[in-house]
Amino acid sequence: MQAQVLCGVVLAMLSGMPEMPWREQVAYYRRRAAEYDVTSYGDLPRANRRIAALIGQLHPEGDVLEIACGTGIWTRHLATCARSVTAIDAERISTSTPVA
Repeated sequence: MQAQVLCGVVLAMLSGMPEMPWREQVAYYRRRAAEYDVTSYGDLPRANRRIAALIGQLHPEGDVLEIACGTGIWTRHLATCARSVTAIDAERISTSTPVA
């Protein structure tokens, strides 16, 4: 329920913005989604190790909100520590509760 409320708040904020810029940005990232992690991070196994190490150092606990989650590369790692993760992006919202 909280995730749905949060998504509504984000959508309300976006609705107050001029429509064209953020719609163009969403379309751009939608087109790039399949290649985004490789072009942004390069070596994905190495990137996943670095992200895991950073999350391990930060060790987030409790409920975590990830804004602009994109492909979810960070979300997977956050879910290993946090009680729950709410990950939102311009066109989707997802929640996860890590399995102990």
